[in-house]
Amino acid sequence: MAKHTNRDRVPALVLVVGLVAIGAFCLLLRAELRLARPIDPSGLDILPAGSYACAFYPAQDAQNGDVGLTGWAVPERQRYEQVRQWVAVYDSQTGRYTRLPTVMEENTEPMEVLEDPQNALFGGFYALVPQRFVASAAQCELCILDRSNLRRNLVHTGVMLSEVLA
Repeated sequence: MAKHTNRDRVPALVLVVGLVAIGAFCLLLRAELRLARPIDPSGLDILPAGSYACAFYPAQDAQNGDVGLTGWAVPERQRYEQVRQWVAVYDSQTGRYTRLPTVMEENTEPMEVLEDPQNALFGGFYALVPQRFVASAAQCELCILDRSNLRRNLVHTGVMLSEVLA
């Protein structure tokens, strides 16, 4: 009968540690993509409603009381070199901004709607609105956090969450 040594257990131990590390990384990545984050508006240019062309629509899916939004937001007559945008919520009761978990998507609607869309195809998004904002939708304005082309804009849209969910 062969004796097992510590040397024989090393590959199994490395495999187990590797799988645990991969699992932990996946959980952290999922949390990063799914959590709403507070926004510190200092250092951002806060732009009024009308600064960007935009549209918001309720998405058909909902999870755990959260609501999906889809749509697009584009600064008109500007060409994107880099694109990174998030949907944000401005709570008028607390005066706080919150960045929602947002995935950028291709969206052809701005290409059809805008007079000079440039490369507006990249302004599409899917955002997940946590249930706590759905409960107070009448006091929550949808905003766009845009960190594209060296811009650092927080754009008010004038669209209330309650209008989109109605």
